[in-house]
Amino acid sequence: MKKVYIYGGIGAWIAAIALAAAAIALSGDPGGDPGGAPSRGMGEVLTHQITPDETIAVKATNATFQLDSKTPRTCLLGSCVDDRDPGKYTARIDLEVTNLSTERYHDFKGRFELERLDGKRWQTFRPLDFIVGLGGLPKGESMRTQLEYAVDPPLSEYAVVIKADWSDRETRIGLDKLKRIEPELCSGAKACFAGRIAGIMDNGTVGLFDIEGRGEKRISLSLVEPPHGDRDARETYMDVLEGLCPPGSYALFDEDDALAGGGGPLLVGKLYCEGVAANEQVLELGLAGLDAAGCGNSEYAQEPWALAHGCG
Repeated sequence: MKKVYIYGGIGAWIAAIALAAAAIALSGDPGGDPGGAPSRGMGEVLTHQITPDETIAVKATNATFQLDSKTPRTCLLGSCVDDRDPGKYTARIDLEVTNLSTERYHDFKGRFELERLDGKRWQTFRPLDFIVGLGGLPKGESMRTQLEYAVDPPLSEYAVVIKADWSDRETRIGLDKLKRIEPELCSGAKACFAGRIAGIMDNGTVGLFDIEGRGEKRISLSLVEPPHGDRDARETYMDVLEGLCPPGSYALFDEDDALAGGGGPLLVGKLYCEGVAANEQVLELGLAGLDAAGCGNSEYAQEPWALAHGCG
């Protein structure tokens, strides 16, 4: 992961830290109680001992949660490696850390954990939370770093928990300015959610279990007209669609902004199975026809795959 380290003087940062430390001392609150609710928020400075004689000051500046869309992330010379974790949120927490000890330090003798409201915790992807470079972090100077966690849904309230290996003391930073980012494959203003394929229905609709909402939804593929009269063609369509989107596999659904479902729980939109658009695939394979009636309104009518099969 790319990390940017910024070294600065003590200036206003130390003044803010001194005020925060004084406030903590006056309140008698060391930063958080094990198992308790977050007592400090983002943008506030907290101090924590990393050894019996060294202390750091930490401020969380940003927190984002993005649902994994199961698309390749690492690409080199046209070749991409799928290195994501489907069905989880990627949590990214930006921190500013200042060395308050009298000596420079080279690593953080402890860990940062992410704690959900229900008490479940996650550790970062990396074995070391901070890597401060060959020279270490001089006393009074600051650095910026980003922590990453793979978090199970549902999205909830979280706090960063700072804990040194030598002590049971914990310091909590509540992520009260958490931002939720839609997956890259989502578009428009309507629903976009991830789930597990529950099965393919006789009428060509897809059952999708929403991993965030904890309920099953019925999905109809936008701009796709499944075969109806020909039984063999319909069975072939269902078999191939099930091959593209096998039961239990990860999927992402983006609801069409302009088309409504057929009533009840039916939703119309684009279904991505393991990152591949099933709408485009069944048309490309000649398994279904284009639903031309939707071309005048569909959010996807001007996309290349829709134009290639008759829209526009």
